[in-house]
Amino acid sequence: VSNISREAGVARQTVDSYLSVLVDTLIAFRLPAWQPRAKVRERAHPKLYFFDCGVVRALTGRLGIPPHEVEKGKLLETYLLHEIRAAQQYLGFGGELSFWQSERRAEVDLVWSRGDVHIGVEIKSGPGWPAGGGRAIHALLTDGVLTRGIGVYCGQQNLKDGRLDIFPLPVFLDLLWRGEIFASS
Repeated sequence: VSNISREAGVARQTVDSYLSVLVDTLIAFRLPAWQPRAKVRERAHPKLYFFDCGVVRALTGRLGIPPHEVEKGKLLETYLLHEIRAAQQYLGFGGELSFWQSERRAEVDLVWSRGDVHIGVEIKSGPGWPAGGGRAIHALLTDGVLTRGIGVYCGQQNLKDGRLDIFPLPVFLDLLWRGEIFASS
């Protein structure tokens, strides 16, 4: 909000009220920051997501152009967030969705929480799982803050990286909609 305010030359409150209109009209929603009070300072401001990836691409004049490598990660993250929210409502497994980010920018893309269960989800748009791709999740698992870690990527094989279960996108979606990712936790 502060960056938009500064670049547009308008008051922060004005930008915040415009973003609230987008949320109120279901064009966008805010994903809150998860603050488990781990050993590091955490980000407290929510992220804003539009209801559809195509809307963002259209607003930026990129509709019809193949996604740039820089865009792919955010597009996949947005798509999966919407799939998880839809499954959450349709299957009725409840819980709360958020994200986690430390002051030093270590990040977990999504955190699903219900009671004492906290599952971190790291999303990578590449065809291979990068070395250190789940570093933030590993740290939170080691500290006992997360109870499970999941990676999702655009590769072909199920992988295991310590306590991190890594699934290709189609496998993750199949498990999600069968109720085997969060509902059984």
